[in-house]
Amino acid sequence: MSRPLTEKAPTYPSSSQRAKNWDKLEAQIKKDEKDNKEDMGDANAYVDFSGLVLVLYWIFVEYFNNFIEIVMKILVELWTNQW
Repeated sequence: MSRPLTEKAPTYPSSSQRAKNWDKLEAQIKKDEKDNKEDMGDANAYVDFSGLVLVLYWIFVEYFNNFIEIVMKILVELWTNQW
């Protein structure tokens, strides 16, 4: 965010004794992000989800098996009560 040199940055009421230069802070954050991207290399491009996939698979299998058992019990109960 660039401002003309003649325009003064807006000031906001604060209980702080020192003024905060938000433009400087924003520039520092952007610089840090840029440095971190360069340091990380290809790590930003690849994330290993194998552990998450295994957990989700286990949860699905566990609940699906329980669901099938419950449905089968309900169907048997309905079938036997029908006759």
